[in-house]
Amino acid sequence: MNQICVVGSLNVDTTMTFKALPQVGETIAGKTIKHSAGGKGFNQAVTASRLGSKVSFVGAIGRDERGEFLQAILTEEEIDQEKIAVMDDETGQAFVAVDEAGKNMILMYGGANEKVTRELIYAAEAKIAASDIVISQFEIPEEAVLEAFRIAKKEKKTTILNPAPGKTCSEDLLALTDYLIPNETELELVTGKTLQNQTERIQAARKLLQLVQKAVIVTLGDAGSLLVSVESETLVPAKKVKAVDTTAAGDSFIGTFAHCIQTQTAEEAIQKATEIAAMVVAREGAYTSIPTKQELKEQ
Repeated sequence: MNQICVVGSLNVDTTMTFKALPQVGETIAGKTIKHSAGGKGFNQAVTASRLGSKVSFVGAIGRDERGEFLQAILTEEEIDQEKIAVMDDETGQAFVAVDEAGKNMILMYGGANEKVTRELIYAAEAKIAASDIVISQFEIPEEAVLEAFRIAKKEKKTTILNPAPGKTCSEDLLALTDYLIPNETELELVTGKTLQNQTERIQAARKLLQLVQKAVIVTLGDAGSLLVSVESETLVPAKKVKAVDTTAAGDSFIGTFAHCIQTQTAEEAIQKATEIAAMVVAREGAYTSIPTKQELKEQ
């Protein structure tokens, strides 16, 4: 069984649906509202766990009702939370707006996620070292991600970096990354360049491969995913579905890829991740849109 350690974010999401997303200064009425567990790290962990990986989580929550809510769901999802710190701070929150086409905008409040320090990572060193794969994102401080990846590579583990929310990141971190998985916008932010077409994306990914160890995988929404390695580049088509809500689609893609990459080629892992992400896009909600264990067994 794969052992995956997610070093990342834990949020409670408030999701509202609208006919169309608001413009600046506009007030519009929502159609529905829901509260659920979330955070990129959380969604990735849930996906991998439901697929059958043994998942541990390194992160932080607040000493509040939202933190207790997340702890209960992590227990239900069979995710090891021994190294989730409980702090005198607010649990992270996300406010998600979704329109009828499934497009979204997200406002984040980091809260306890911003208190994930090097010291917290040191305390979880054994948990990281015991895992086959370590995943992280940028909803926690980069210094914590860097330290987690240093530990992982010292122990010769596979690292997956989802540079989201998008921003530039250090060369030190890229050099400790086996698989870098941004979307189109995040690729531009990581490289600091506007990329007009597929040729420019491939060129940008190849430049990143001067540091990134194995591959850059760019998720392109309904255009599929671009896999760029030293040997080749491959476009893996998307599975066509009616988009209802794209929230958590990228996270489910990464969780699935992490689950599969130990036993499959990168292209095969992307194909499986594409199937799962398509199921997520066709449903409302964040983690609640991730297929159940039973549904995944039937895939």
